[in-house]
Amino acid sequence: MNRPGPKQGFTLIESIVALAIAAAGFASLYQLYATTANAERAATETVYAARLAESLLADPEADPDGDSRGYAWVIASSPSPGGAALETLTVTITAPSGRQIRVVTERASPPRETP
Repeated sequence: MNRPGPKQGFTLIESIVALAIAAAGFASLYQLYATTANAERAATETVYAARLAESLLADPEADPDGDSRGYAWVIASSPSPGGAALETLTVTITAPSGRQIRVVTERASPPRETP
């Protein structure tokens, strides 16, 4: 009498469970990668927009609207509340992705000509 020995290997259900666990792990890694890539893109856009706003605000002759490398800007000026000799400048920069970055600052108002 020859008896068969213990069976070796995995059952079908064990293989399917292992495959499902591996797939869930890979899906989590992909989601992490996608989230990290989006955060990196947003950070890059914010840094570029901040530098662009800084250079626009430093140049008194800067165009009130324009674009550079796909980043469009609009500079709006309004008198500061309280009647001080200041004006509020708002620079709105639209990144190539459509995200808007707004920088608001105040500076001394240019001298007004008196007649």
